[in-house]
Amino acid sequence: MAVIAAYITVILIWSTTPLAIKLSNDSLAPIAAVSLRMLLAFVGGWLVTLLWRKAGRLQLANVKSYALASLTLFPSMPMVYYAAQFISSGLISVLFGLMPLVSAVFAAYILDEHFLTWRRVVAQLIALAGLVLISYGQLNLSEQAIYGVLLTVLATTIYAWSSVYLKKFNKTQEVAAFEQTVGALLFSLPGMFICWWLIEDDFQLVFSATSAISVSYLAFVGSLVGFFAFFWVLNKLSMSLISIIPVITPMLALWLGMTVAGEELAAITLLGAGLIISGLMLYEGIPMWLWKKARCYWLNR
Repeated sequence: MAVIAAYITVILIWSTTPLAIKLSNDSLAPIAAVSLRMLLAFVGGWLVTLLWRKAGRLQLANVKSYALASLTLFPSMPMVYYAAQFISSGLISVLFGLMPLVSAVFAAYILDEHFLTWRRVVAQLIALAGLVLISYGQLNLSEQAIYGVLLTVLATTIYAWSSVYLKKFNKTQEVAAFEQTVGALLFSLPGMFICWWLIEDDFQLVFSATSAISVSYLAFVGSLVGFFAFFWVLNKLSMSLISIIPVITPMLALWLGMTVAGEELAAITLLGAGLIISGLMLYEGIPMWLWKKARCYWLNR
């Protein structure tokens, strides 16, 4: 029951994160917003480990695990924050939905989990066609939009690789989920602040109410709760089951972006998003599962 709750929590947080990232850039530079988010999340997590011993304090023996887990944060998260300047939050979530396809390739070589079939190859081709349409549509809208697409795809690739490799590492040296979260946050901070110094050249901050609320939500809910839940289900569930999460989140994120933030997507972009989601559903066998359920229902009437 606890694993199911954590699984649902990851879905809800991942669905709201792209919109919160976009809103956090309201008055803050992207690298400033993501650096402050990770700093606040680390401080909050460190305090929890001091007050609650069961949370698991950082240990020197688990340094490699923290370093691997930090790759899901840096450099992938700054890439997503910069991409949010050029493309919609819903589209970011759709592109991040490519993670199951990328994870399957990495899992074949890193985990020796060969779960690619002809159905899944066709599904990958459908999703790839959707990515091409989105790239073409964004390129027609503006030159900068294609950078947003490329940054998000690259961030997704890094995230998928680190997640798969971390799962392999945790088979031999399992680390408590909360400890891994705090360790990953700590190891991501040097890169975040170096990039902030190199890119922005100053640490002047201007907080609007929108940026302040978004950064706080992302720090304590998106990072602490979200990463803790993700690392926990990563240790408890199979990679294929974890990969279903990005199938669900794009649809919720697109709806939130359009209804809450008033984001608009071109017809070709929506078509591309539809192809990616359809490809992901086919990849996970959702249409066949629905067909079997419907067939059993009608036969048993």
